[in-house]
Amino acid sequence: MSDLKTLPYIFDKSRQEWILSQKNNREIAVPPTLSIFSLNVLFDEWQGKAYKKHVVQSDKRYKTQFNRMQQMDCDIITLNEVTSNYINLITQEKWVQEDYYISEAAAKNKNGFGNIILSKYPVSEMPLISLFRLNREIVCIRIPFKNQNILIAAVHLSAQKDNIERRQIQIKELTAYLDKHFISDDKIISGDINFHTEEEQVPEGYTDLWKTVNPNEPGYTFDGTINKMMHQMWPLPGLHGYSNDIQMRLDRLFIKSNNWKGKQMNICMNEPVYESKGKTNTLKDLISIFGDLFGINLIRKPEHYLFPSDHFGLHTILEVS
Repeated sequence: MSDLKTLPYIFDKSRQEWILSQKNNREIAVPPTLSIFSLNVLFDEWQGKAYKKHVVQSDKRYKTQFNRMQQMDCDIITLNEVTSNYINLITQEKWVQEDYYISEAAAKNKNGFGNIILSKYPVSEMPLISLFRLNREIVCIRIPFKNQNILIAAVHLSAQKDNIERRQIQIKELTAYLDKHFISDDKIISGDINFHTEEEQVPEGYTDLWKTVNPNEPGYTFDGTINKMMHQMWPLPGLHGYSNDIQMRLDRLFIKSNNWKGKQMNICMNEPVYESKGKTNTLKDLISIFGDLFGINLIRKPEHYLFPSDHFGLHTILEVS
């Protein structure tokens, strides 16, 4: 495990460019509420190549994501599977330039995909943490609220149902680090935790906030019964080891705090980019798979299935305890 402490970027209006922000040591008045949005955005590039460009139509999806994030106007935004192209796009958004610090703006220096955080509040430090067998850093920001620092981590743990043990090592390693180095801080872990079952253990001392705020709702953020794009990404899903009706609560928010409690938590980004139409069948799947060999849509129509991402987002509102 390793860590590096740095600072986020802020947009300099006079120079019309993103610059590294200065360390903020001034205490910030505690707001009555704190809103947090998280989303796995679905990368547009995989291993140096465009990812299913003809299917997932990333530029259209990303524009929808940006519009909906702007409408939500959250204090904190944590994003997963962010590529250089995504950073280039989001840092050009006027609402981001006007209102947010961002953990990464130098997209030319970024390889593959990773996590970023946007914050309306100035930051005192930004630890970047490397975990066991995870090739993307955990990005954290520390906000110096008066008498109660808060540490927020954008997290994307290892995927796949066979990696339960690896995820448990990763989440325990992360929380041990946070608890050691930020002992008295309030702590939030937000993002694609990738827990495939409810049997995977929440780290000791932390609360899985969805279960507290919405104890009687399943909270699926990866849901093939609603998200038609998932089927178009993987026609004949049985070949990929899952079914059309797959439902998992991959995205979560863990909290360890004596100062904040959950007020509201909702699933969002769960509506299609267009008015959803069309139905799937085996013949259409076979035609789609043939077209995929050449990177073309022979029968698919994005306006029939496109969603902002293969994941849904989480919109959380905390209030002072």
